[in-house]
Amino acid sequence: MAEETNDRDLKDDEKIVKEARDRFAICEGYYSHAYSMWREDFRFGHADSDNMAQWPDALLTTREIAQKPTLTVNKTRIHCLQIVNDAKQNKPGIVVHPTTNEATYKAAEIYEDVVRHIEYRSRAQQAYDKASENQVFGGLGFCRVTTEYASPNGFDQEIRIGGVRDPLSIYMDPDAKEADKSDAEYGFEFDDMSVEKFKRDFPGHPEAVNAATLNNTSFDGWLTKEHVRVANYWRKKHEKVVLVSVVDPNTGERRTVPKKTISPDLIKLIKQDKNWDYRERDSDVVTVECIKFAGSTVIDRYDWLGKWIPLVPCIGEEVILDGQLDLKGHVRYLKDAQRMYNYNTSAEVEFGALQTKIPFLGPADAFEGYEEYYASANLQNLGFLPYKHRDDQGQEIPAPKRVEPPMMSNVFLKGMEIAQQELMMASGQYQSQMGEQENAKSGKAIAERQRQGDNATYHFVDNHAIMVRQIGRIVVDLIPKIYDTTRILRIRGDDGMMKNITIDPQAQQAVQEQKDIQKQEVDIIFNPNVGEYAVEVDVGPSFATRRQEAWNAIVQILTQSPQLIPIVGDLLFQNADFPGADEIAVRLRRMTPPQALGDDPSPQDAEMQAHVGQLTQLVAELNQKLANKDADANIRAFEASVKAFEAMSKRLQVIGNAGPIVTPEQEQPIIQSTLGSMQMQPTPASVPSPQIEQMQQPPQMQPPMPDQQQLAPPPMGMPQ
Repeated sequence: MAEETNDRDLKDDEKIVKEARDRFAICEGYYSHAYSMWREDFRFGHADSDNMAQWPDALLTTREIAQKPTLTVNKTRIHCLQIVNDAKQNKPGIVVHPTTNEATYKAAEIYEDVVRHIEYRSRAQQAYDKASENQVFGGLGFCRVTTEYASPNGFDQEIRIGGVRDPLSIYMDPDAKEADKSDAEYGFEFDDMSVEKFKRDFPGHPEAVNAATLNNTSFDGWLTKEHVRVANYWRKKHEKVVLVSVVDPNTGERRTVPKKTISPDLIKLIKQDKNWDYRERDSDVVTVECIKFAGSTVIDRYDWLGKWIPLVPCIGEEVILDGQLDLKGHVRYLKDAQRMYNYNTSAEVEFGALQTKIPFLGPADAFEGYEEYYASANLQNLGFLPYKHRDDQGQEIPAPKRVEPPMMSNVFLKGMEIAQQELMMASGQYQSQMGEQENAKSGKAIAERQRQGDNATYHFVDNHAIMVRQIGRIVVDLIPKIYDTTRILRIRGDDGMMKNITIDPQAQQAVQEQKDIQKQEVDIIFNPNVGEYAVEVDVGPSFATRRQEAWNAIVQILTQSPQLIPIVGDLLFQNADFPGADEIAVRLRRMTPPQALGDDPSPQDAEMQAHVGQLTQLVAELNQKLANKDADANIRAFEASVKAFEAMSKRLQVIGNAGPIVTPEQEQPIIQSTLGSMQMQPTPASVPSPQIEQMQQPPQMQPPMPDQQQLAPPPMGMPQ
């Protein structure tokens, strides 16, 4: 039985090798021209004075034989780096959106945090940058998604995003139509591994060290005796299945499962019951398999957990002319202008080099006896230059004349200027993009030029975002399958909060959260199997740039509205970069009202707020009672004042009627005493009346009202 199994395995391996050879031959024929041009464009963009990659071979040989200057002033590289470095400053971010009822926006945010954690652990930004560089210079870059064990002593796996140093080592299905090649049926990934490492990783295949490659004509220039060519052959496998969909009449829930998982008797019963909505359809279940070759020998094979081949291209421009593929980067359209610039600057140097550098010209007799002066005239600042003005016969000798210095050729200078303008026209990048002075003076005109340059090269940014989006789709598809056991991830979110994410595939809900404001930590239980999610890409400034922009915006807001400091002050220092800013943010956050944070108060806080409300109501009732008591006292005081006023009026009337009985001298002290007593009466401020308004006396505390008997006039004849 073992021999029969081995025979079947060998026959299966032979079929796989034949399939791989046939498919690779198709790929090689389809990509041969594009990959050849990629090499030339990439070398041209990275040309310098040593590799001379911007000079055609025939012209370079001719000029070297003639000993003519061949200069390389690489302006193409700067035009390309403008795009590459702009992409580094505006990183594409993976955005996750919920697409089903079970999926939630909070769970989508947790998905983004997990994806960001995977990018951080993988150093994915370096992979993105390398893909962008290869895309701009050559027209094609690649990234790949892999899995690896988190620890040598465990079985938990991690998702990793890696870069591809040489994109020409990858071949994708020529029939794939999507820009991200997500519809590719197969792909090849080649790698040269040292013999020592190969023997350590694959000890059971010594015969594969000297094995022929899938195509003996491919990559022969790369191989050496110290290396083994290892290839990953990715292919999709299709299985036709019948899906059954039923709607439970009791709950209204629709369930879809493969028909082969349901017993025929149950299907028969469901079909007979008219209350059940029963449907069937054919479906294509796609899985991905990886076969590893050493040369053309199968050394390993395994099933990939994702539904896409984890090789993602970053394409510059994809052009098909007459059935032939051509991949173009930014370099392709700058070649002629760059060559023209190199030729003109080299010719200008040659023109200047061929001009005479002799400072003086004259008859030989004129220099006789003074040779040392003229020999050092171009090295020293001599006060005078003597010459022999007469010969032996007394004839006058013409004086030596200074020769005109070498001059530059207007033809070559103009050619360099035209070449530089054509570089800008071909690239769409003008002085405003290159940091040079230009005719545009106003800020609006300069910004318009910059916008034109960005539009001319935006297809590189957009295609780079397409690559990152497909990487996000692959990662989000893998997360529920790789994180299939409970584990904890500690992640710092964009808001600065530390998130302790417990991935629990058995949790009932997608997300359960508990936040600790004082510690600035969030404990989250996350089940990635609940719901389905879609992936998009947000292209914008890097997080550090957005953090600086947030600081500037919040400072401006608080400057205009300082009353908002207790509410958003913690957000200001949360976006600061100086030491101690995090601690300030924590302290301010503790002082932030719970209503501003949107947090529900704890039971203790709710009970305290209830007590405060009861006390506030009690104080209000006491104040109302005191106010009513004061009002009653004021009314009684007013009534007493009115009675006293009437008594005084009667007293004055009696004095006035006394006539001759009371003399004026006796009357005057009585009147003054009466008026003084009137001025001493209290004025109730809380009881308005016309009498008080007439008295016009401010409210004040006065001695008690004297008794009416004290105000009565003394008996006649008695002294006052």
